Amino acid sequence: MNAKTLTLIKALGGGSAVARLFGIAQPSVVAWQHRGIPHARLQTLQAWARLPANAALPTAEITPARIREALEAAELRASKARAA
Repeated sequence: MNAKTLTLIKALGGGSAVARLFGIAQPSVVAWQHRGIPHARLQTLQAWARLPANAALPTAEITPARIREALEAAELRASKARAA
C-alpha cells in the first residue's frame, strides 16, 4: 500500500469520490493505492488546489480547499489558493 496515496484518497472522500472527480472507473483509483497516484493526476490535483474557492470542478462535492487539505494531509504539497 502507498500510504500517502491512501491518505489522499480518504481525505477526498474515498475511491468513488476520486473516480467521479477524474471521470474514471473506481477500480483505477483502487490500483493507485498499490502503485501510487499517477504523476499527471497529482499535477491536476495540485493545479485545482490553487484555484479560487468558488471555482467549478468536475464534481461539486470536492472543492479546491478540500483538495488543498487532502494534499497537505498526505504530505504531497499544496500551493496557496489564488484570491477570488
